[in-house]
Amino acid sequence: MPEESDKSDDNIINFQKTIRFNKATGRYNVRLPWKRLNSLLNSLNKKDPGLIKKYNEQFLGQVNLGLIEKVRNLNLHEGILNYISHFPVFKTDSATIKMRIASARVSSEALSLNDCLHTGPNLMQDLTGILLKFRTQRIAFTADIEKAFLKSN
Repeated sequence: MPEESDKSDDNIINFQKTIRFNKATGRYNVRLPWKRLNSLLNSLNKKDPGLIKKYNEQFLGQVNLGLIEKVRNLNLHEGILNYISHFPVFKTDSATIKMRIASARVSSEALSLNDCLHTGPNLMQDLTGILLKFRTQRIAFTADIEKAFLKSN
């Protein structure tokens, strides 16, 4: 088991190896210490080794939809970079384990993404009224809206 001073030395070495000056923004960039990511990978691997692949597929799906993007070169990137901490949420039923990615708080004192967004009025209609209207018509339409909230403009 590595001692605490060894971990600290590794972090300093990682910091020194990865620090870069971005001329476009006038800021220094350094790679993130992936302590949380390693912890996540270990916990997914313990639960089910196939979950790492599923987690990756979730991210690739969001990349394909244009919801997130991979920063190819920090030194050439001119915009503001936002890293959203994340964790898996599991829904287990008898046949499969469904998983989705959720944003996480960095600490108990930190604000979450939802804490920083303004909420509007509740646009959901009363379920009783919807069910009554559903029963009064000859033809009904249904839709799978599982990922509707991820839709980008």
